[in-house]
Amino acid sequence: MRQAPYMASRFSVGVQEFLFACAYWYVASDGAIRSAERAWLAQQFGAVGGEELIKRFTTLNSTDFFDVFDGLSAALTDDQKRERKPPRCVRALLGHADAVLSLVFSSDGDWLVSGGRDTSIQVWEMRTGRPALVIRGHTFHVAGVALRRDNRLLASAGWDHTLKLWDMESGEMRLNVESAAVRFNCVTFLPDGDRLVAGCSDKSACIVPLELS
Repeated sequence: MRQAPYMASRFSVGVQEFLFACAYWYVASDGAIRSAERAWLAQQFGAVGGEELIKRFTTLNSTDFFDVFDGLSAALTDDQKRERKPPRCVRALLGHADAVLSLVFSSDGDWLVSGGRDTSIQVWEMRTGRPALVIRGHTFHVAGVALRRDNRLLASAGWDHTLKLWDMESGEMRLNVESAAVRFNCVTFLPDGDRLVAGCSDKSACIVPLELS
């Protein structure tokens, strides 16, 4: 199938889809926006390709737009269809009951830690691909996990308003920091290994000293 000028192969499928949306925006916009949008589409696809893309959507309403978009997606070249396929998975680590939200490798590459929407933290042995330890203690999504450089301590950030610190060998909780005001979205250790930095839902980054007994 001949590739239309606006389906320029130098763009990824995701970028093409974005440009299709821009063309529809052009159709629905006022004159000032249309002028700038026309120039931008011409820059991306050339004068002929940009005009053809605009023309294709000029007569469409919002419902028809998505119908035609589906048709354009079906008309992708073989290379573009292959681009839509997910990358080949050489090993699937199965254990979480819901989506995996966070990952971190140990410094030696022997272990992978994952946090999920199922509120669990799983420690995977990469040699076997099996979970060596399952840690439970959060009551909502585990959005971030981090390992200290010596791989002895694991930190987790939860949407249950808690930061937790765990012993990597036993899974025992060593520290629990609660904040009713914010959710914790991500976490990392400072290079000295004695403090954590957590990304918070109030747009701040919070530094927490590790006061371990």
